[in-house]
Amino acid sequence: MTTGDPTSATQFSAVVAVPDGFLVTGSTGQAGENPVAIHSTDGASWTAEDISGRAGMSPRFLVPWVDGILVTGGGESSRCAHPGGEMDSWVRAADRTWAEAPFDPVFCVGGPVVPVIHDGRPWLIGSGVADVPFLMDSADGLNWTDHGQRLGDVFVQSGLSAAGDLWVVARAPDGSALILRSTDGVRFDRTPLVTSSGQPVDVSAAVALHDRAVLLVTKGSSTGTFTSDGSRGWLEAGASGLP
Repeated sequence: MTTGDPTSATQFSAVVAVPDGFLVTGSTGQAGENPVAIHSTDGASWTAEDISGRAGMSPRFLVPWVDGILVTGGGESSRCAHPGGEMDSWVRAADRTWAEAPFDPVFCVGGPVVPVIHDGRPWLIGSGVADVPFLMDSADGLNWTDHGQRLGDVFVQSGLSAAGDLWVVARAPDGSALILRSTDGVRFDRTPLVTSSGQPVDVSAAVALHDRAVLLVTKGSSTGTFTSDGSRGWLEAGASGLP
């Protein structure tokens, strides 16, 4: 959504419910170079909050964490050795105060991803510059450590937390779908993702639903779902009505 002067518009990109109303974030400025956060208790009257941001950084994804909100974002940056994207993170406390992560070269992996909260700890999981996988964790949501080497040579599509484990949906170098699964985020079991008859599938989306991993998959022209069955297997079902 865009509002205001079209030459310097405020663009809102994310919204989340908070205990005392709603929080919306986005960016403003001619190049979207300044972050914006607004809060409302009723959805009608809005108040701007004091959020800082390094040049070019914009908050994009909001996830409740502990008693606050963990936010990830990013944008174009000249602070990294390669041209292109830089990541950033913020933490909004329950008293509506904001803290921004200090710049760290670890953010030069590329664009932002949705944070995954696993066992109370935030993780950032994705593939960055040159498709190199990253797996970051943090104790405070501001200072991050990359453990991408734990994933091996894969292209990461997404991550989620379900059934007590951290799940990574990925592709092997040959393009086949993989699931990497770990209890602690340190050691991952890697298994091919295939149907019960051994046919390969492609993953279109992955979510955690009722503490189960649910994958939307395609095989040829057909679409279906894989739902984790609680014993490291999958319940397979067809999906109708999807193009």
